[in-house]
This record gives sequence, C-alpha cells and structure tokens, in this order.
Amino acid sequence: MNLAQITHVTTGLSPMKPHVLRILNSGSSSDHFVVLDIDDTLLVSMPGAVETVSAGMWVLRAAVDRNLDVFIVTARPDTPINTRFTRRELEAIGIFARDDHLYMRPPHINTPYGISVYKSSSRDDIEERTGKKCLLTVGDQWSDISIVNDEQYAVLSEHERGDYILTRLHQHGHGLKLNR
Repeated sequence: MNLAQITHVTTGLSPMKPHVLRILNSGSSSDHFVVLDIDDTLLVSMPGAVETVSAGMWVLRAAVDRNLDVFIVTARPDTPINTRFTRRELEAIGIFARDDHLYMRPPHINTPYGISVYKSSSRDDIEERTGKKCLLTVGDQWSDISIVNDEQYAVLSEHERGDYILTRLHQHGHGLKLNR
C-alpha cells in the first residue's frame, strides 16, 4: 500500500461518517458490494461474550440501507466447528450471511502476508462471481483491506495516529481501517 493513498484520518467515527457515506452513496446495488471483517470490526474479540463494534455495525447498516450486497471475509479458520460457531455469533447480532457471502480462511494459511493475499483473492472471487466491484472494505488490520508484508506493517503502524483511517485502494475501491 502506498502511504500517499491515505485520504482521511480522524480520531472519532463522527468526522469519518461523511467520507464513508460519500463512498457508499457513489455505489449502486447492481454494480457494487461492501466487505467487512468480523473480529474487532463487527464483533469485539472477547471470549464468552458477543459484543458489537459500533463503527463496523454502522457501516454494515449504512450499506444495507443502500441495498448494497455485504460480504464477510474473515481470517477465522474454515473448520466445521468454527464455521458453526461463527454463524451462531453473527446470527446473535442479527447477521444471517448466506454461504456465498461468508468467506472463511483456509486453515493452512496462517501468516499475515498469506492472510492479506487470501482476503484480496476473496474480493477478486466476489467480483468475478457477481460481476460487481468492491466499493469499500472495512477491517481492523491492514491485511483486511490490502496486501501487506511484514515490513509494510511496521511502516503503516507508525501512521496510525487516528482511530479511523480511510484509504483509496488500487484494485478494490476504498478501505476503512478501524483502530481499537
């Protein structure tokens, strides 16, 4: 990711909302989709409790209100037990993802770089299957929104001065990085 592509950095969700709404309003339900991560994007990663992340849920509702398809691409391993657990957690917060709208990581992929490639490839697959373009990707890790290697992680983390970082991506529309 080129750091010059960072377009907005804010210390709260309210100042970021107009930028995100502008992006979502520029899309159409017949041509675009949105991708969200699960852990620390829709759900707080906390064992034994199901608690939502307000920023991620706000983006989800805003996308649904605009009739945009929403896909979930997570780094959670795709095992039968984990998939059932993940679906139960999502359903507990009112998200009923169809099978073709939930992407879970193949268990053999376990490096940050591998995860970022998997997530990018998943967005490519969605574009190919639907004929639509990714409008916005939301996640709490740089690997959720772009392909990054370990050296880039170190550089990017130095630029995390705000709670919300909006980027313009080469291939997949925009990325919204949430810092918790």
